[in-house]
Amino acid sequence: MNKEIEAIRSWAISNGLMLNDSKTRAMIVGSTRHLNSIREIRDRNIMVGDNIVPLSESVKYLGVSITETLDWNEHVTHCVRKVNMTLYRLKVCKRFLPTSVRSTLVTSLINPLIDYVCLAYI
Repeated sequence: MNKEIEAIRSWAISNGLMLNDSKTRAMIVGSTRHLNSIREIRDRNIMVGDNIVPLSESVKYLGVSITETLDWNEHVTHCVRKVNMTLYRLKVCKRFLPTSVRSTLVTSLINPLIDYVCLAYI
């Protein structure tokens, strides 16, 4: 695997790109059964340049939590927490705001949290 990573790194350098070795994370994706069956591969060190790349069970990419089994639990939990915090803040301010403003705030603050990444889920 390190040979392929070095080939990618060489290609990037030859095309004027640079990998940030310190921010690089590795993740093996598959079913739980498959991941358990390749435990010995997961214990090997993956190198990018001179740095050992940590193997992660989940990574965050463009605000989306991607897990090694490609389930949505971590991402949905994070979104629900953000929606609940926003709704609580709106609840605290509700007696100071007219209904039309509250409706606009919910539409502009809550809907983007729910709609973000809908296309990836479908």
